[in-house]
Amino acid sequence: MEVIEYLQSFNYVTVFIRILLACLAGGILGAERGKHGRVAGMRTHILVCTGAALTILIGVFVVDTLGIGQDATRIAAQTISGIGFLGVGTIMVRGKSKVIGLTTAAGLWAATAIGLSFGAGFYEGGLLGTLVALLVNMLLPKLEYRYKLSRVSYVFYVEIASVYAVQGFVDFLEKNYPIQEVEITPPNSGHSSHVGIHVIVFAGQTALSEEAILAEFSSREETVFAIKSI
Repeated sequence: MEVIEYLQSFNYVTVFIRILLACLAGGILGAERGKHGRVAGMRTHILVCTGAALTILIGVFVVDTLGIGQDATRIAAQTISGIGFLGVGTIMVRGKSKVIGLTTAAGLWAATAIGLSFGAGFYEGGLLGTLVALLVNMLLPKLEYRYKLSRVSYVFYVEIASVYAVQGFVDFLEKNYPIQEVEITPPNSGHSSHVGIHVIVFAGQTALSEEAILAEFSSREETVFAIKSI
């Protein structure tokens, strides 16, 4: 308890420790971002995190040492809104709807909060925040990728020779493929005895490629033709 009380006190040693921890935390988070080629890498995160720690230390110094004012967090509070200008600069829009850089911007905001935690002597919060932010950046992208991959779909149009063969083909689909949707439609060829089937297969849940699935559909006896669809 004496060590904790000492670390939470305000002196040259604890100021050095707090800035050092903020620098290390920013470096750890920035190294992970830099490894993936993001705009804001190690240097940016170190500067943001260290600067955030310094702002709250300035507030504590002004109040406790100089005796000016009563709110040590007043200066630090402005960094939360001020970091938004830097965060926006890391966000880019590509094409009509693809936005990149949101994670980096959020990471800079988190680095600010971590820096403020260390600067205020809230070591537990700073360490836990660093750990959580690091795990989020390292582990969640893999889970997100797997989820997105599992939702990617192959879309096919298959024309069946006879209405009597439709049920057999549908049974074949349900037995062998992770089907998202099967829709019976009029034939594209206009042949009155044919039946059209639109099939959507979950790509991430099958080991077969789109070409392999299309080949299997085409090889069926009841299939007139099978093509990729959109």
